[in-house]
Amino acid sequence: MDHGETLGSITHRWIAAKLHAITKTSVRKSQPAGGSTQGGKRRVDSFDNTSGGGQPMTSNRPKLLSPKYRTNIATWNVRTLYQAGRIHQVAAEMKRLKIEIVGLSETRWLGSGKSTLQSGETIIYSGLPEDHPTHVRGVGIIMSKSSARSLKEWEPISERIIMARFTSRCQDTTIIQAYAPTNDASEADKEMFYEQLQATMAKRKKRDITILMGDMNAKVGSANSGNEGVMGKHGVGTMNHNGELFVDFCSVNDMVIGGTLFPHKESHKVTWRSPDGSWENQIDHIAISRRWRGTLQDCRIKRSADVGSDHHLLLATCRIRLAACRKKIQKSTKYNVERLKNPETKQEFILTLANRFDALRYNSDEEDDNEGEDEIETEWSIIKEAYTSTCEEVLGKVKRERKEWMSDDTWEKVEERRKLKANIDNCRTRNQKANAMKQYNSADRKVKKSCRRDKRKWFSDKAAEAEEAASKQDMRTLYKITKTLSGKRRQINKPVQDKDGQLLATKEQQMDRWREHFKKFSTAHFHLTHQKWILQQKCYAFIPDLPLRQRFAQPFHLSRMGKLQELMGYPQRLGKKLATSLLKSYTPSFLGFG
Repeated sequence: MDHGETLGSITHRWIAAKLHAITKTSVRKSQPAGGSTQGGKRRVDSFDNTSGGGQPMTSNRPKLLSPKYRTNIATWNVRTLYQAGRIHQVAAEMKRLKIEIVGLSETRWLGSGKSTLQSGETIIYSGLPEDHPTHVRGVGIIMSKSSARSLKEWEPISERIIMARFTSRCQDTTIIQAYAPTNDASEADKEMFYEQLQATMAKRKKRDITILMGDMNAKVGSANSGNEGVMGKHGVGTMNHNGELFVDFCSVNDMVIGGTLFPHKESHKVTWRSPDGSWENQIDHIAISRRWRGTLQDCRIKRSADVGSDHHLLLATCRIRLAACRKKIQKSTKYNVERLKNPETKQEFILTLANRFDALRYNSDEEDDNEGEDEIETEWSIIKEAYTSTCEEVLGKVKRERKEWMSDDTWEKVEERRKLKANIDNCRTRNQKANAMKQYNSADRKVKKSCRRDKRKWFSDKAAEAEEAASKQDMRTLYKITKTLSGKRRQINKPVQDKDGQLLATKEQQMDRWREHFKKFSTAHFHLTHQKWILQQKCYAFIPDLPLRQRFAQPFHLSRMGKLQELMGYPQRLGKKLATSLLKSYTPSFLGFG
């Protein structure tokens, strides 16, 4: 491709990128403030930075949930946000309790949209139509600054349901905030609510971490017989009709009710209290996908949170928990090949292996008559099976024994010392304890003496065995014994010091010191090379009457050493020996003339 074609392609991509940006800007101006709309969903546009080819760059959204840190998610029936200052009170409680997302029930806002508070929090909400005469029901989700940046898309379903999708570390998270009809509501209202809720669940990505939360007006109780996969035993009260509907819904959608899983005091589980304080119930819930049950680490109320509501804030602590991916390490089996040194064992091994080959080949010919099909695999399986079965039958596996130099007599003395130590603990008087200590110390000295004797005997036997192996030219055994006697070599990391002799503790400081050292070494090498070059030039000029090659062929007379030293800049006191050695080091071959 020539230069003109490259410039043309670059110009074409630049024009395409500009048109794409202009189109995006015009479309964005025509959209509502909540982002782009696709089939009812409101997608949050990421940064529209484009590369030179016009392809959008990947946005770096923060992650809502991660395996590295905990995230607090809560739900709260605030009774109303249609009151001056109520939303700012909720935002203040979020900051105080370090909560990333709060699902709000009974907001009583009309319409749907997205708004950002002066304090930085973002709220998305869904309510009745804006022309509705009364402010009732309504749901919303308020997010912190970082959580708002992780928002991918959201959809207002109805005045009772809103759905939002967030970016998380391993899998995206879908949060559904709901506000169910009360237990006294009509069956038609309940059926319509759960139908809408089921339709919302069908829209989500099935692999997402799904969290359903809100004021469900459902008492699930503590009796989980028949519903063990949906709820735990730590609920409050007894189940009502709304509780049955909610449990059935969680069972169908494979979800777990978090408020019933963790053992807390009852005062930390009840989410609603009557205005007169005589009744308390657990009707607000947070449920999570059963597949991600380990992500939910705790679920309890925070009674300190207050916005003037008769409901408590229900807080869930989440942290993604992943199963450890452990590689299966296939351990190699070592057989006792030392037994093959015995002629009888060796002959037995050969006969058994030959018989095993004949039997396996006969069985293989009967089972597989297809010639040419997987012949290599078949042959390899026959060879492997023959050798492994013969080794297990004749040779056996190597038994690894630690401290093989300790004899049985020494182990008996160790056991005797252990019994004497038990006697010390059973003594009641000082005299008994003193006598028991004497016996124990005596037994301890015997154990140490026996260990030293066994160690010397083991070394002596190994040395004799190595000498015998060397006389028989058995290098395998000789190297094995040498390795055993030498033991494992320890890697000694000497501490690095700075110029002042102070020890450097951190790895970064040590690396900087090594870098400084090698830089200084390379600089000194450069100066030495430069001095050699200067010496060459002075040697060339020492005999100006002869050609260059003949200058170095002429031997220097010692009478001229003084002059040479003066030319080279060396003082006279260095003597003729030093000057002679310097001249010998710069031979014609070294200088490139040999």
